[in-house]
Parts: sequence; structure tokens; C-alpha cells
Amino acid sequence: MVGRASARGLRVLHGRTDEPDLGDRCLCQYLQGVGAASQLSGQARRDTALYQCTDAALLAKAVEWMATDPKCANQAFNITNSDLIRWQNLWPKFANFFGMEPAPPRYINLARSMADKGPIWEKIVEKNGLQKFRFEEIAAWGYPDGVFASDYDIVSDTSKARRFGFHDLVDTEEMFFRMFSDFRRERIIP
Repeated sequence: MVGRASARGLRVLHGRTDEPDLGDRCLCQYLQGVGAASQLSGQARRDTALYQCTDAALLAKAVEWMATDPKCANQAFNITNSDLIRWQNLWPKFANFFGMEPAPPRYINLARSMADKGPIWEKIVEKNGLQKFRFEEIAAWGYPDGVFASDYDIVSDTSKARRFGFHDLVDTEEMFFRMFSDFRRERIIP
């Protein structure tokens, strides 16, 4: 699930892990060697597999619909944004948004790689006047590890929700860039 409710749970950040001093660089640059955005996708099949995301606001609207529409009683529904993505198409766009060059895909265990980056984040927060969220609060690094471990298509059939009357959808690419822009505007990321 991706969206406002998980704003602190999803961060696509880049940088180098072998650099002891940030200097004037933001975490996006610092973590490039870790490869969180443009390199996170791993094996080629992971990059080309079909995937779906679910915006938190869309899911909330769907849950409200399910809870209030009598014909939804005792029914189960799949809710996604309704479009399909391939990470290989998004990585270059994410890298561009953060002002970085895309890198070749490689898999990195973010939960392990990011475990000791709290002090770096504190410097970035101070330098850029960001909100003072602890590093552990801004990202659930294990979540993307699971998302990007899949080397097969993950597609949910949402047609039942449509047949029962829920027709809302979200453009996944627009969702990500809206979230990234919101994070910047709210001073969560530089």
C-alpha cells in the first residue's frame, strides 16, 4: 500500500554508503551506492515483472464503500490502483525526480543496508531544515525488500469491485510523484 498513510513508510532515496561525510549532499545522493531507487530492482525479471500498487487514499475510499454499501456484505474485494507498472519504466523517472543518473539494477537488502544510517539522516535533517522525524520513522526499509524480491508478475483482479460498483482508480506513476512532491513540500525529504 502506498499513499499518505504510508508516507513515512516509503522513501525512494539514493546515495553512497562508503562516504563518511555528507558535506553538501542530501541523503538521496549519499545513498546512491546502496542503490535504493535506480538500483533497487535486482535481477532483470524483477525489473520487468508486472506489478500493482494501491494508494492509501484509494484503499480508504474502497473500505468505506465496502462498509456502507449493503451489496458488499460478506464479500471480499481486491483493490489496487488498477494500472500495471514495470519497475524498469519507473526507476529512470524516479532518478530524474531526485536529480540523479539511473544506475544498472542490482538487489540490495535495504533493511540491512540502511540499519546504521540514522546519524547521516540527522545531519541531513539539520542541514535542510526538515521535520525532525527519526530515521526509523521515515521508512520501513524491510517493506521494499519484500516488494522487490518478487521476480514474477503480481496482478490482482479488481473486476469484482467494478461489478459491485467501485470504479475509482489512481495512476500509479502520478501517485508516486505526487507523494514525492508532498514529502518535499512538507519538509520530510530534501
